[in-house]
Amino acid sequence: MRLYIIVATSPLILGQISGFGMRVSKLFNLVGSNVVATRSKLYLNGAELEAMYPISILFDGYALNITTVGYADRLEACLAINGDLNGAKEQTLAIHDTGEPI
Repeated sequence: MRLYIIVATSPLILGQISGFGMRVSKLFNLVGSNVVATRSKLYLNGAELEAMYPISILFDGYALNITTVGYADRLEACLAINGDLNGAKEQTLAIHDTGEPI
Protein backbone atom coordinates (compact mmCIF):
# COMPACT_ATOMS: atom_id res chain seq x y z
CA MET A 1 0.00 0.00 0.00
CA ARG A 2 2.81 2.42 0.83
CA LEU A 3 4.47 1.81 -2.52
CA TYR A 4 1.19 2.61 -4.29
CA ILE A 5 0.90 5.91 -2.40
CA ILE A 6 4.48 6.86 -3.30
CA VAL A 7 3.97 6.01 -6.98
CA ALA A 8 0.59 7.76 -7.16
CA THR A 9 1.74 11.00 -5.51
CA SER A 10 5.26 11.29 -6.94
CA PRO A 11 4.19 13.38 -9.99
CA LEU A 12 2.40 15.80 -7.68
CA ILE A 13 5.34 16.08 -5.29
CA LEU A 14 7.94 16.43 -8.05
CA GLY A 15 5.81 19.05 -9.82
CA GLN A 16 5.53 21.12 -6.64
CA ILE A 17 9.25 20.89 -5.85
CA SER A 18 10.47 21.66 -9.37
CA GLY A 19 7.90 24.36 -10.16
CA PHE A 20 6.91 22.49 -13.31
CA GLY A 21 3.57 21.60 -11.76
CA MET A 22 2.18 25.08 -12.44
CA ARG A 23 2.83 24.74 -16.19
CA VAL A 24 0.58 21.73 -16.72
CA SER A 25 -3.07 21.36 -15.82
CA LYS A 26 -3.77 19.47 -12.65
CA LEU A 27 -5.67 16.20 -12.48
CA PHE A 28 -7.54 17.40 -9.39
CA ASN A 29 -7.83 20.47 -7.16
CA LEU A 30 -9.19 18.83 -4.00
CA VAL A 31 -6.88 17.27 -1.43
CA GLY A 32 -8.12 15.18 1.47
CA SER A 33 -6.30 13.49 4.30
CA ASN A 34 -7.26 11.60 7.40
CA VAL A 35 -4.99 11.36 10.43
CA VAL A 36 -5.89 8.58 12.81
CA ALA A 37 -4.71 9.27 16.33
CA THR A 38 -5.36 6.97 19.25
CA ARG A 39 -8.73 5.67 20.41
CA SER A 40 -7.68 5.89 24.05
CA LYS A 41 -7.41 9.21 25.85
CA LEU A 42 -3.94 10.71 26.32
CA TYR A 43 -2.60 12.32 29.48
CA LEU A 44 0.42 14.46 30.36
CA ASN A 45 1.27 14.74 34.07
CA GLY A 46 -2.32 13.82 34.90
CA ALA A 47 -3.89 16.41 32.57
CA GLU A 48 -6.16 14.93 29.92
CA LEU A 49 -5.76 15.95 26.29
CA GLU A 50 -9.26 17.25 25.59
CA ALA A 51 -9.10 17.83 21.83
CA MET A 52 -6.77 17.48 18.88
CA TYR A 53 -7.29 19.78 15.88
CA PRO A 54 -5.99 19.18 12.36
CA ILE A 55 -4.14 21.77 10.34
CA SER A 56 -2.99 21.60 6.76
CA ILE A 57 -1.46 23.65 3.96
CA LEU A 58 -2.85 24.42 0.54
CA PHE A 59 -0.50 24.52 -2.45
CA ASP A 60 -0.90 26.99 -5.33
CA GLY A 61 -3.66 26.09 -7.75
CA TYR A 62 -5.57 23.82 -5.41
CA ALA A 63 -9.07 24.86 -4.37
CA LEU A 64 -9.75 22.90 -1.20
CA ASN A 65 -7.91 20.81 1.38
CA ILE A 66 -9.99 18.75 3.79
CA THR A 67 -8.14 17.25 6.75
CA THR A 68 -9.71 15.20 9.51
CA VAL A 69 -8.24 13.80 12.70
CA GLY A 70 -9.83 11.25 14.98
CA TYR A 71 -9.00 11.19 18.69
CA ALA A 72 -10.71 9.08 21.36
CA ASP A 73 -14.41 9.23 20.39
CA ARG A 74 -14.24 12.50 18.43
CA LEU A 75 -13.68 13.53 14.84
CA GLU A 76 -12.39 17.02 14.01
CA ALA A 77 -12.27 18.51 10.50
CA CYS A 78 -10.29 21.37 8.95
CA LEU A 79 -11.12 23.01 5.61
CA ALA A 80 -8.46 25.12 3.90
CA ILE A 81 -10.00 27.03 0.99
CA ASN A 82 -8.08 28.94 -1.69
CA GLY A 83 -9.20 32.57 -1.64
CA ASP A 84 -8.24 33.15 -5.29
CA LEU A 85 -10.67 30.51 -6.46
CA ASN A 86 -13.64 31.28 -4.20
CA GLY A 87 -13.69 35.09 -4.43
CA ALA A 88 -12.13 35.82 -1.03
CA LYS A 89 -8.97 37.88 -0.71
CA GLU A 90 -7.05 35.38 1.38
CA GLN A 91 -6.88 31.72 2.20
CA THR A 92 -9.71 30.73 4.49
CA LEU A 93 -9.24 28.25 7.31
CA ALA A 94 -12.29 26.82 9.03
CA ILE A 95 -12.26 24.41 11.94
CA HIS A 96 -15.58 23.04 13.13
CA ASP A 97 -15.83 21.49 16.58
CA THR A 98 -19.16 19.86 17.25
CA GLY A 99 -18.31 18.79 20.76
CA GLU A 100 -20.40 15.69 20.16
CA PRO A 101 -18.89 12.20 20.32
CA ILE A 102 -19.04 10.18 17.12
